[in-house]
Amino acid sequence: MHAGGQGFESLKVHSKLENSEGLYYNSSYNNLNSMSKKNIISIIIFTLFLTGCANNKVDFTTFKVDLTTFKYIGNGYAKDTNNVYFTDAVEVSLDDPKYYKIVKGADVNSFELLESPFAKDKNNVYCGQNKLGADPDTFEVTTDHYYYHGEDNNGVYNCEGRIKEANEDTFEVLNWHYKKDKSNVYYGPQNDIIEGADPETFQIISTYKGKDKNNIYAYGKKVEGINLDTYQVLNTVYGKDDDHVYYEHQKNNIVEGADPDTFQVLNGFYGSYGKDKDNAFYADNKIEGVDLKSFEALSSSYAKDKNHVYCHQYIIVGADINSFKDSSPYDGQANDKNNYYYSSSCKSYSIQ
Repeated sequence: MHAGGQGFESLKVHSKLENSEGLYYNSSYNNLNSMSKKNIISIIIFTLFLTGCANNKVDFTTFKVDLTTFKYIGNGYAKDTNNVYFTDAVEVSLDDPKYYKIVKGADVNSFELLESPFAKDKNNVYCGQNKLGADPDTFEVTTDHYYYHGEDNNGVYNCEGRIKEANEDTFEVLNWHYKKDKSNVYYGPQNDIIEGADPETFQIISTYKGKDKNNIYAYGKKVEGINLDTYQVLNTVYGKDDDHVYYEHQKNNIVEGADPDTFQVLNGFYGSYGKDKDNAFYADNKIEGVDLKSFEALSSSYAKDKNHVYCHQYIIVGADINSFKDSSPYDGQANDKNNYYYSSSCKSYSIQ
């Protein structure tokens, strides 16, 4: 493919299937560094949706970057004389146009940064490429950059747009996950209303957990059947009362067979391994055949005892106990002297 016109360099487009929702394209340039700054290169960015795939149709947008004026300005934004651009790419050169997408309709001359991640021009308020529908004349960022909220004369906004149910006079951000106003308690980036939660008495008890006068909530959902008077937070995913241990990551399950008197979390604030006087557990699953005395958690995905290495609750058949290590705990990767392992494939490792 050649971008026509004198002084233009060629542009290669490479495709890669990322997931079931669509195809995403990465662009790379031939001889970009040797390009004259007086030239304007034509960048073609393709976005291919499943419906387009089915009909053999490609949707594409073409825009021009003026390399003589292209400049990164902050909050993920760059601009030139023609357009405003945005990237959410990390660990890349922010001066390289190939990582950016155009912010459609943004007015270059009046575009300005607000407290991260917001920006505005004379017509709109933006978060990334999203137009929020807020009034740029009265919009103010009301929480620090970690919580991503703002208000204008009409309502409360996050990066998705206006929170329609929120009351701007009483809206309060409690932490990254929970917010409330005089009428509701909200959870998550979509600000889902927690049905039945009492905003007057609601308070944070852990990163993902809160309580009011009636209930405990984990990940925005009521923990059913809990004893409010004896409930204790153990970490982000485990809790207990006098009767049960609860695994509260997205589903709020009772850990069947776990003894609340002796149950302990093994691997810290975010860990999913635990044990009591009789058994070891991963999430709400009892791990069969464990040597409890030697059992230890290596990370959130791996554990071992004197006999076996475990990926979640599954034995990794053939893993070398002595050399096994969690090589990249945040990515779920591990290795021993013979093999590499990935936590996304845990169950397959238990098959001989």
